[in-house]
Amino acid sequence: MDDLTAPTGREEALRAMPHPDGTAPRALVLGATGYLGGRLVPRLLGGGYSVRVLARDAQRVAAFDWGSRVDVVEGDATDEAAMGEAVRDVDVLYYLVHSMGAGKGFEAADRAAATTV
Repeated sequence: MDDLTAPTGREEALRAMPHPDGTAPRALVLGATGYLGGRLVPRLLGGGYSVRVLARDAQRVAAFDWGSRVDVVEGDATDEAAMGEAVRDVDVLYYLVHSMGAGKGFEAADRAAATTV
């Protein structure tokens, strides 16, 4: 790859390898509406992945150009039921969430989310 600073997902090294039955591998992105996640999702889609996102607000996902091209599970990374639904049939998971906005004690919130995931 010549330009690692702006991969599109269409580069050969980033292409999804289909399952033996021809279906696309599914990627789950936690934190898809954040700075990194919002840039990762279109690259995964461009690479041939089926993408699912976990988001507290599906309407926020819909505001992205790629919002209609992903499967959305509404919930939070600390919600066991939502996580159970989100990880079903997933081949790869990208964990891009943090709780620093929660202020003091964010470490405990981060630990709870990571434990649930």
